[in-house]
Amino acid sequence: MEKEYIRIIPKLEVKGPNLVKGIKLDGLRVLGNPENFALHYFNEGADEIFFQDVVASLYQQNTLLSILKKVANNILIPITAGGGVKTLSDIQNFLNAGADRVSINSAIVSDFSFFKESIKKFGVSNIVVSVEAVKIKEKYMITIKSGREFTGIELNDWIKKINSVAPVEIFLTSVDMDGTGRGYDINMVSYLRNVKNSIVLVGGASNLREIAEIIKKNKYINGIGIGSALHYDTISHKKLKFDDTGNTEFLKHNIHKPKNLVTFSLKKIKSYLKQKKINIRN
Repeated sequence: MEKEYIRIIPKLEVKGPNLVKGIKLDGLRVLGNPENFALHYFNEGADEIFFQDVVASLYQQNTLLSILKKVANNILIPITAGGGVKTLSDIQNFLNAGADRVSINSAIVSDFSFFKESIKKFGVSNIVVSVEAVKIKEKYMITIKSGREFTGIELNDWIKKINSVAPVEIFLTSVDMDGTGRGYDINMVSYLRNVKNSIVLVGGASNLREIAEIIKKNKYINGIGIGSALHYDTISHKKLKFDDTGNTEFLKHNIHKPKNLVTFSLKKIKSYLKQKKINIRN
């Protein structure tokens, strides 16, 4: 699969009205207003924004729609959004609220016919599949409900099943590496077999060199999703006016901060990738 250009995609995890971030999709910490972060990343050159309501599947409700409506009026790049999507009406509501693409995960594990119906009604260009994988012994298995529920489904088998219906893009998250700053799960990427889908790799970004290398070595990776490294850079350098509710004291005092976490801005990422002759959008 030839790459037109590599997309750098901030991942904004949302719980209620707040931007949150955890480690291994757990221990969520409130960081501030997701609308402010999204606008900042748009101004810094993000290629796309990925919103994920991280509790919608657990609580059977979704509060992301109101955020999407506000953000879509202020940014001019594609928005992918998901979390708790379980009906065709849910997909339509996300699209009506301003999402360009809708991400689905838990619902299609429970009922794969929903994925087929989604593609039939909305087409490949409007649907992506979010896959959350964990390593169990020597295999990678998929989870649902933000990594909280194991499915018993092997990663390659699941991607093959998805591709048998449509070659949709997959947002592939390593639950083990998410928020740790320990690096992308290179073993998980090497574990993939016969991938025909475009992959956006998410979870564990540690440094710029690693990002460049994993892009160069894997032709099916067409995007990199980044959360902690961008959010904490934005906070540490006071690039936004934050809500008082944002719990950022831990950064000032280095409390419970992932010890491996290196922060960087979107501009710094893009500048570095250009130096390494990786095709990116300016």
